[in-house]
Amino acid sequence: MKDIYCYCAEPECVCEDLCCQDCDKKDTCENRCSFMNYKEKIYNSTEFLISELEKVADEMDGWLIYVAAEKIRSLSKLESGGI
Repeated sequence: MKDIYCYCAEPECVCEDLCCQDCDKKDTCENRCSFMNYKEKIYNSTEFLISELEKVADEMDGWLIYVAAEKIRSLSKLESGGI
């Protein structure tokens, strides 16, 4: 899956003048900012992604976001052999 770059406004990035996303050590560094930890959870867990989309849909009353979450859920079940 393509890595989508996100604007990071985290004050906690440990490297001066360098966002954790831009660091060559981002995959192994133990001092990553909370945004990078969140991004990793989003990319590594379909269920976490769906849960976060549903939260955004609740906040925005966003029908389209609910549809996207359900589409991801159904595609994920197909890939895993579920119905």
